Amino acid sequence: MNKDCEHCSSNFKFGGPVWSDPIHDDIFISSLLSDLQETKDRFATNSKMIGMLSMMKEELNNVPFFHDLSQLSSVLHCNVMRMLEMRSALMNQGYGVSSSHTNPQAVKTDAPHSVVWDIMREWVQRNPIKKVSPDSPAACILSKESSTQVS
Repeated sequence: MNKDCEHCSSNFKFGGPVWSDPIHDDIFISSLLSDLQETKDRFATNSKMIGMLSMMKEELNNVPFFHDLSQLSSVLHCNVMRMLEMRSALMNQGYGVSSSHTNPQAVKTDAPHSVVWDIMREWVQRNPIKKVSPDSPAACILSKESSTQVS
């Protein structure tokens, strides 16, 4: 594996281990949701538990990682894109997309990283930023041609 990122030419930071199998059991989550809805007055945090389990049930189960919109924006020194806009752009490309129960700014998708950066490049085109340092990851990413038609 190359030590440099193909998108920004920075060094990779490796971590692990990583669990790559599905992280949720849909049958178990459905069972918990059913039980909680039948016993609404049993727990003071019932609605919060239902919300968390519902989010987990809707989460892409075959995607171990997510993109954090505020971190993507931080790399490019731009305003943070609204979650709805990112999700819409990914869905319009035909990719799966969901939130993550662990981070409100998270976007889980089966889209390649290149598509995510193409969407961010389009965002910067529509919402211009101040000049960036020519040696920065932002300059490297923004200088590349998009391979995706973003709508």
